[in-house]
Amino acid sequence: MLRPVAPTQFNRFLLRSIWDGAKRAGTSLADALNAALVSDYSDVGHGRILTATSVGGHSVSFQIPQPGYYMTPANVVESVEYLLTLVEGIQAGTPAPANDSATYATALRELHPVTEFTSDFRMARIAEGVGR
Repeated sequence: MLRPVAPTQFNRFLLRSIWDGAKRAGTSLADALNAALVSDYSDVGHGRILTATSVGGHSVSFQIPQPGYYMTPANVVESVEYLLTLVEGIQAGTPAPANDSATYATALRELHPVTEFTSDFRMARIAEGVGR
């Protein structure tokens, strides 16, 4: 599965936001993600992306704060597709999650933020004799 351009923190925020909307609307997480995937995104006001959509009698709406994320509507759609693929994979797993809350918790655990990175490997050593 390809990772979206969006940072993990954004994907976690988006998952939380869509899950909250799904609970309030009384719909499943997968249905809410599907609704978010086919919704129309528009840039409004102070650089915010606002969406509201309705699928199968359920509406989902959320607002993405632009400052700190600088996401385009295309980035948002890419992230929603990534989250939907993640949730579908979790639901198809063995054993399958008992309910949407378990699916949500598992998906959130799968989204690990990068907390440390280095590109300086000058002090790295390769262990001799390993794999011989």
